[in-house]
Amino acid sequence: VTLHLLQNRWPLRIHATYDESINHILDVFEEAHALEVADGRQGFGGIRFVIDHGETLRLPTIQRLKLLGAGMAMQSRMAYAGEYFLERYGPAMTRRAPPMKDVINAGVPLGLGSDATRVSSYNPWVTLYWATTGRSVGGTELHGPEQRLTRQEALFHHTLGSAWISREERLKGRLRAGQLADLCV
Repeated sequence: VTLHLLQNRWPLRIHATYDESINHILDVFEEAHALEVADGRQGFGGIRFVIDHGETLRLPTIQRLKLLGAGMAMQSRMAYAGEYFLERYGPAMTRRAPPMKDVINAGVPLGLGSDATRVSSYNPWVTLYWATTGRSVGGTELHGPEQRLTRQEALFHHTLGSAWISREERLKGRLRAGQLADLCV
């Protein structure tokens, strides 16, 4: 399937929560990337692909994503299900779930959002609250300060970061002449 998508130059988006799953996916993607797939192009050259979620993503995996030119989309589902994650995996894993700052610091494009209404509310304020405070909607502290974003970072990754994922960064993501905007105050 991966080769078919690459041969047709179609973008890929994979939903994967666990570092272990993402590594299995990257094993396949790295093998496909090494091949000449279409018009003399190699693998993912020029194709953006994104992994969604990544709550347990680790630094070596983030580096693998960077080498392939991948992006990450992280949603605010921890704002709603963080207590369950905390109970299941403990405070150490929860403090960096998902590791937003690690992704940013590695230079991997990051888009924040809601994953429509399957994971959380489409209301952007919930995502921005969670990303900046590290707290669930119930008030439980989840993220440690080392993974929290500033308000400016959260807004950037929710707007321009998400526009990068859809290859629309020249059309969306900024309040600027020529860019689309739902509301400007």
